[in-house]
Amino acid sequence: MNVSEYDLAKNLTTGVRRLWRNALTASYRPRSGWSPAPSLVVLRPTPRCNLSCQICYDRGENVIRESWASPGADPASELSESAWVELVSELTRFRPTFYITGGEPLLASTLIPILQVLKQKGCYVSLNTNGVLLEKRAEALLDAGVDKIIVSLDGPPETHDAVRGESFEALARGIRKVQELKRARGLRRPVLRLQCVISHLNLNQLEESVAEARKLGCGEIRFQHPIFAFSSAACRVSEEMKSMMTWADLSRPRREWL
Repeated sequence: MNVSEYDLAKNLTTGVRRLWRNALTASYRPRSGWSPAPSLVVLRPTPRCNLSCQICYDRGENVIRESWASPGADPASELSESAWVELVSELTRFRPTFYITGGEPLLASTLIPILQVLKQKGCYVSLNTNGVLLEKRAEALLDAGVDKIIVSLDGPPETHDAVRGESFEALARGIRKVQELKRARGLRRPVLRLQCVISHLNLNQLEESVAEARKLGCGEIRFQHPIFAFSSAACRVSEEMKSMMTWADLSRPRREWL
């Protein structure tokens, strides 16, 4: 079996398994409390982050958690490596898909051991990162076998940096590093995907985000709405976005973006 056939077979197996899990979820029995094992598990190895994004419910205009004083050192409240390894080893028994986020997961010293266990057990793993440390940790991520790396991008350089803090050049270097390593090793994974959070700060530059994805050589970009910690913030941002949009904006086809 060549590489293409192996990837196709693996993707089909993963897809069938997800469909089966989703079908079982519909069979939840509230009276007995029985439910199938989850098809997706989200891991947050650290709440720490090296950026202070305006759109973040942790660190934006309405901060609900204190920022860690030192993003470089693991605070005592985070799980140890041995605790994480024990936990994910138990979770892998029913082969869910794993999604790793934060905080900024690349700050966590436990990240690579977590990835190694998950991949040794044959699980599909995607990682969400702001990309600042991606260049530094790219080789370790490829060695661990992560399947997908999702990098946050909120527009062209000046817009992205205004939303998240000066970080565009760092994420661009990280993406290029991953691409170089994949070419050098003849790998098709990890898949690189860009994730753009739509807000009043970048609403008028979504097309430019697609252009940046092309420049960075990424074949996929997805757009999502913000996650709000307070209803007041959601209402304020919603009104600001409405005031920026016209019916022409809403009705204009977006197919020409791609």
